[in-house]
Amino acid sequence: MKIVEIAEANETLAQYTLGLSEEPVIITSNGQPIAALVTLENVDMETISLSTNPKFIELIEQSRSR
Repeated sequence: MKIVEIAEANETLAQYTLGLSEEPVIITSNGQPIAALVTLENVDMETISLSTNPKFIELIEQSRSR
């Protein structure tokens, strides 16, 4: 896992993604993780969009509780 402090991040986003198949890149702020760059396999844009949508997640949770 590669850890990059945001204040010291000086590479382009494209450069940070080059080694993702080997290890994720964790972005930190004052030592605390704030973001992660990871590879995605067998995922489409719709799945990503829905899985990060709070309203959709709430709807799924309500459905599961029934």
